[in-house]
Amino acid sequence: MRRWTIFFSASVLMLHPALSFLSVTTTTTKASNHSWRSSIAEPSTANLSVNNSLRRMMITTSSDTIPSSFLSSSFSFSSSRTRLYAKSGTKKKKPKDGTICVNRRARFQYEIIETLQAGISLKGTEVKSIRDGKMNLQDSFVKIDKNGRSASLMNCHIGKHTMSGAYFQHDERRIRPLLIHKSEARKWLQRTEQAGMTIVPLKAYFNEDNRIKLQLGLARGKNMRDKRATIQERDAKRESSRIIKNFRI
Repeated sequence: MRRWTIFFSASVLMLHPALSFLSVTTTTTKASNHSWRSSIAEPSTANLSVNNSLRRMMITTSSDTIPSSFLSSSFSFSSSRTRLYAKSGTKKKKPKDGTICVNRRARFQYEIIETLQAGISLKGTEVKSIRDGKMNLQDSFVKIDKNGRSASLMNCHIGKHTMSGAYFQHDERRIRPLLIHKSEARKWLQRTEQAGMTIVPLKAYFNEDNRIKLQLGLARGKNMRDKRATIQERDAKRESSRIIKNFRI
């Protein structure tokens, strides 16, 4: 038994040099086993002090190198990254009055007699495209049915949304229902039939509730003389604004 004890202790020292504190005894097997177990269960104070010093070094270096703002909250760091990414975009600036687009040709070709605000029924991709500035009211008009119950926007171009799939895309020039009162629709229908007027969309804009609205105009067509007068008036306003800008005190 003594030979087996000496051989076991020597093999342990050769395989694991860190266990040098084990004492090689020539006592009985019970005593050798008890001393080996007790030496493994109780770690040395030197190892504990080394571990504590390493932990202190790691804490001090991490607190010195990492800013306090990052250690305080990870949410602030992620939000700052998103803010920086949003600032680097190239989106168009929205006007303060919420205007989306203006039908300039309607003001030139027609004489606007009366205006009306109307809502419009849109799909999700159409709303996203309008927010990206892909709406055009040129060559569009409003059609009221014979009974005067509903009105529709015709030939209005709204571009497709680039980030949406083909299944969710919309027709760029589809017929879009307008949301107006029946009494207003009937009144404007009578005026268009009797006086030979037409209804044209003047502009699209966001209202106070951030909803898309249309400004409709009851219009009468201009002749060549009226168009020339409009051009002269426009040139006079442009010239006066230029003079005021140059000679501003």
